Amino acid sequence: MRRGDPGDRCTPAGGRWARLRSPRGWGVLVASVGLAVPGAVLGSATDGSSASASTSGKAITRDEIMVRAKDWYDRRSSLTYSNSRAASALLPDVEGDQRYRRDCSGFVSMAWHLEPGRSGGLNTSSLPDVSTKISRSKLRAGDLLNDRVDGHVILFAGWETDKVHFSFYSFGRTPIQLVKGASFEDSRWSGWPSGNYVALRYRHVRDQVSPGPGTHVVAVGDVTGDGGADLVARDGQGTLWLYPAARDVAGRPVLFERVRIGVGWKDLMPLVGDVTGDRRADLVARDRTGVLWLYTATGKRVPDEVVAGRVRIGAGWKGLTPVLADLTGDRRADVVARDGAGVLWLYAATGKTSSGEVLSARVRIRAGQEFRNRP
Repeated sequence: MRRGDPGDRCTPAGGRWARLRSPRGWGVLVASVGLAVPGAVLGSATDGSSASASTSGKAITRDEIMVRAKDWYDRRSSLTYSNSRAASALLPDVEGDQRYRRDCSGFVSMAWHLEPGRSGGLNTSSLPDVSTKISRSKLRAGDLLNDRVDGHVILFAGWETDKVHFSFYSFGRTPIQLVKGASFEDSRWSGWPSGNYVALRYRHVRDQVSPGPGTHVVAVGDVTGDGGADLVARDGQGTLWLYPAARDVAGRPVLFERVRIGVGWKDLMPLVGDVTGDRRADLVARDRTGVLWLYTATGKRVPDEVVAGRVRIGAGWKGLTPVLADLTGDRRADVVARDGAGVLWLYAATGKTSSGEVLSARVRIRAGQEFRNRP
């Protein structure tokens, strides 16, 4: 869309289209950093605020760009093309707090998490103002191919295995298309001459997030409450970090930029489970004096606000080995602990978050030698 136009001139002549099947389910979380299991050592770091909750117009990871694009693509059956700038015609993004125009440049403005303004995003003339021109050979997932001549823009989704063909998103008509098998040899993309497209890279884009040297995964759970298995990791300084997880357009698990949970966790080993029953995994940790604490997940992806202030569960846990599991079937993670004599105890979660009321009085589950030596 060009500056001054009421909307995109995106509707193409007939073209070749193909859809990629959107992934279902989650399975085991594997990312470029390796298998996400407690104790895994992660790679080098990138500091900053959460990519999954990036601020509009600020830094954003490629992973989040693609997850944001996929959100609209997954809603394509109920999403019709419109270049209207009317407030009632704009569509919310995945967080629901920004609304964008339902056309090609509105779609990429949403994916890049740009400030939508009153018009619901930038256009094909103004997108270069927040971008850097790159060669086509340098294109990576999350970059753009922008056609200012015809007023159309497409979101580059990634190279295929042969490194010659690629896939891209296009919202020039209903529904949003995810095209694969495209190449630079094609005469037209989305119905417009391929020679008119210029490769652009967002100035604030960040590459794949990788955690810091010596950082260890200490727990895995859905802390954010979005259905994905997030990572909780601790660095060598005792700072605890959350790495929100999602899947990219190809169904591959990815990690967003880390968010600081808090400092002072060097001597604490958190357990992760939904103790409160709100479908967000809370943290439970025992300190050196044997006091057990609850850190309720807030659902926020803001540094130092991932969990609420700690609540004292109780003292006397120094000689106990606790784990979290929903033994009572009420969708709340109970605490199961083994004492030094090999007796197993159940502390059922109450759903309360007041000090001394988080767990019910313990109930003996089973005693015997068999619990002592199990790995």
